Amino acid sequence: MKTKVIAFRVTQEEYDALALLASMDGKKLAHYVDDALIPTIQLAMSVYTRERKRAEAKAKRDAKKAAASGVQ
Repeated sequence: MKTKVIAFRVTQEEYDALALLASMDGKKLAHYVDDALIPTIQLAMSVYTRERKRAEAKAKRDAKKAAASGVQ
């Protein structure tokens, strides 16, 4: 799967604070931020999957209704 880059801006103080926490954990800043976002990404994926399944089920129901209407 192809990955995407997400970029966001922080102040110098916010950057320094994150870099300090990352170094205290023995991680690079990018890995620290990635690890911090994992729970949010997992939540987003579960919501996305649920909504995609809901949309597919609706499309299937609508197609079935359309086919039934055309037969009458």
